[in-house]
Amino acid sequence: MQIMKEYTQLTEAVRYQLLALNQSGIIQTKISVQLGVNQPSMSRELKRNTAKRGYRVKQVENKAIIRRKN
Repeated sequence: MQIMKEYTQLTEAVRYQLLALNQSGIIQTKISVQLGVNQPSMSRELKRNTAKRGYRVKQVENKAIIRRKN
């Protein structure tokens, strides 16, 4: 029997840390360990929320709020 952990969305503070660490060139695997987020979730977060202008925390937070409401 596998125990499932409860899913929690990334907080705004964690997203700012992710942005800073990613911009400093640290690889996603090390970022995920440092922030305590599993690597697939980290990869999905960056892939889903990075556009032409990069990873923008305020826009990501607004999208997350909308997703939570739905």
